[in-house]
Amino acid sequence: MNKKYILVLIFFGYYFIGGIISGLSFIESIKLILGFLVILSPMLIYDFYSKNNKEKSIVILCISILTIYVFVSVKTIIILHSVPNAARALASGSIHNKQLGALNDLGIGGGYDLTYALCMLVPFLVIFIKNRIIKNVFFKTFIFLFILIGVYTIIKSDYGMGFLLTIISIIYALFILNGKLKRDLLFLFCSLLFFYLISTFFLQTITDLLIDISTLFDNTFIGQRLQELAYGLRGNGFGDSTEYRFQLYEKSLHTFMANLFIGVGHLTQYDYYNGLLFVGGHSEWLDFLGVFGLFGSIPVILFMSLHLLEVLKKFRSTKYQSPILVSYVLFVVIGSINLVFKFGIMVALLLVIPCFPIVVEYLNKKYINRGSKS
Repeated sequence: MNKKYILVLIFFGYYFIGGIISGLSFIESIKLILGFLVILSPMLIYDFYSKNNKEKSIVILCISILTIYVFVSVKTIIILHSVPNAARALASGSIHNKQLGALNDLGIGGGYDLTYALCMLVPFLVIFIKNRIIKNVFFKTFIFLFILIGVYTIIKSDYGMGFLLTIISIIYALFILNGKLKRDLLFLFCSLLFFYLISTFFLQTITDLLIDISTLFDNTFIGQRLQELAYGLRGNGFGDSTEYRFQLYEKSLHTFMANLFIGVGHLTQYDYYNGLLFVGGHSEWLDFLGVFGLFGSIPVILFMSLHLLEVLKKFRSTKYQSPILVSYVLFVVIGSINLVFKFGIMVALLLVIPCFPIVVEYLNKKYINRGSKS
């Protein structure tokens, strides 16, 4: 059996025992495992199709998922035009899907699932367009439209950090990445050093620019986050909402440090809302450590790392390695500031991103063969 699946079973065993200890019944403890299994199901699907070399099935599956993302994004945009704060309200629980009417039968990404999935997918796809990797004209047009719709959805969803991460990643992809991993990593280091030097010597200019940009997003959380970032860089504090977020991170960290090995999940029956008594609910990694402790977290960290390394190894020395790595880095960053073990996000990370290079290769061959015949 693959090592990562042994680690998955170890985590499931830990999760099940924790559920029983917390007072849940046998069936309820099994439901905990099944819920997490659904989140990991994109990884299982990818492994099945990839190892059995079912290229055509992968193409159909990947394009179908991207089409669904477009459909849900358009629905999201429609809803957000009439209820501008719907995405954030869904995430906070202050509004429910049924309150948004019949237009929202499929939801709008659970509040932030869709936004952060797009936050990983958009920069990833920008690299394919920028480096002219996609040869099929129709598919290239579809991906270009996907990027435009994705960016607009992120802006309308009004997630400040999602917006900032997407814009920074797109700029990085457009001006730095060329598809060669070692050179891209060198450019990344140099660009970070350059940005640090520029921000040090031209801090006032940069913060003034951020404030000017924030005026384009008046009365939105994106505008608020940009202003808080500008004032924070000036040393004037990051604002109440950002400071509160830092307090939530500290809450999760303190819970983890006080319950180092087994966490507090067994005290709350692994219920998300009961867990908010102990963790902040705004950082997947800190919350996970607080809820599951080291004994539960280490298997998850290891099997996720093994899977991501498997994908990178599969595309070693290819032009696909850099865009995949960018998406994985974004996943880690997003998980530091918000929750990421959500189905919509994991579909993007564990299924669409590793399948997409296979789709591109398949369609490129078809396109070139069709051209040579004509």
